[in-house]
Amino acid sequence: MIKENPFYGVICPILTPFTKDGAICEEVFAEMVNRLIHDGVHGILVGGSTGESVLLNNGERRRLAEIAVSVADKRTKIFIHSGCLSTKESIELTEHAQKIGADGASAITPFFFGYSEEELFNYYLAVTQAVPDFPFSLYVFPGNAKHFMSTALFVRILEKVPNILAIKLSHPDLIQFQEYIQNSPEAFSVMNGVDALMVASLSIGSSGQVSGNANVFPGLFVKTWDAYQNGRFEEAREGQIRINNLRKILHDRIPSFKAALKIMGVDLGDTRAPISSLTNHEKEILEKEITDFKY
Repeated sequence: MIKENPFYGVICPILTPFTKDGAICEEVFAEMVNRLIHDGVHGILVGGSTGESVLLNNGERRRLAEIAVSVADKRTKIFIHSGCLSTKESIELTEHAQKIGADGASAITPFFFGYSEEELFNYYLAVTQAVPDFPFSLYVFPGNAKHFMSTALFVRILEKVPNILAIKLSHPDLIQFQEYIQNSPEAFSVMNGVDALMVASLSIGSSGQVSGNANVFPGLFVKTWDAYQNGRFEEAREGQIRINNLRKILHDRIPSFKAALKIMGVDLGDTRAPISSLTNHEKEILEKEITDFKY
């Protein structure tokens, strides 16, 4: 039986570091896990969109999950993104996440093909029924996965699947965000994936901020979260302004996250093709901007 909902707070979808020959760099990945924990994030999501998951094979995804759980050693929550093109592979990664002791799993809506609501329902039913006592989060990212999740489908899924405890929405539609909140149980977590709307989403009941930009300055997001939770709303608003300024520098892009961290002394290597790394000119601009950035 699930005793509590682990999906809460600032959750960072961790980047995946690569060596020069394109393999996963396990040492730097462990360093990133420790860095995020040191700066106070409430959870780490392994193998998400920011982690270039669709460019990894399932063996690589399992290995990253194992490293994260081992290195974290219960110091923060570890969530595993288990969404794949096929239901079968999604089930396998979710079962693996439970087996290794992760705190929960999350799966994006099935992508590439156009699916009906019935097909989306059957997908989540199959994946979650394979791990009925394991915390699970829905993940809605229509910009990348084509599909929105209607309120009707959301309600239907929750009525059928008790171990779905959260949903992450990566879309700036705060009306739909609030619809999820209003149509979910009290202990359910509706999490925001749009950094520009962190404080706005908190004001209408967000339970978590899943932030790719937090790979670079996790402390900024944790401080903004803490300020809001403790009623220091002006400080939280100021934090949101700094977050927006950071987004202007990084453009919410994986290559920029990796380049910024290299400037700061953490070399995660290049992105995996076909994602391109920054040009030398872009790196020069970023180095000045990231060096001058204060939060």
